[in-house]
Amino acid sequence: MRGYQQLPDRQRGLVVLAMLANSLIGLASYTALGAALIRSAHRIWRARRLGPVRAADAALDPILIGALAAHAGWRIALSWVGRAVDDGRGRPWLDRAERWIAGHADAAGQSPDTPET
Repeated sequence: MRGYQQLPDRQRGLVVLAMLANSLIGLASYTALGAALIRSAHRIWRARRLGPVRAADAALDPILIGALAAHAGWRIALSWVGRAVDDGRGRPWLDRAERWIAGHADAAGQSPDTPET
């Protein structure tokens, strides 16, 4: 938290945007996973009378496998980003993003610190 408070305002805004994007991706991931699990449970319930093999086959739904893979990918990326930030490797990315934003503001003929109207 101390490192966050030492950042310039624009970089703090970038961090907040990244956290917002992460929370939206997480919400979508958990929602998709929950829907896939409910769908899979419904398919198992319908196939239970046909025997355990058919019920297990009904559980292996491609949508469930895709949702699990997407969720696992998000969690792996989240842990990688967390380690990068803890190691200090996130600072160059923030500096690069700051230069990119300032360059676009200069190209638009606007001071980088004044908000767009």
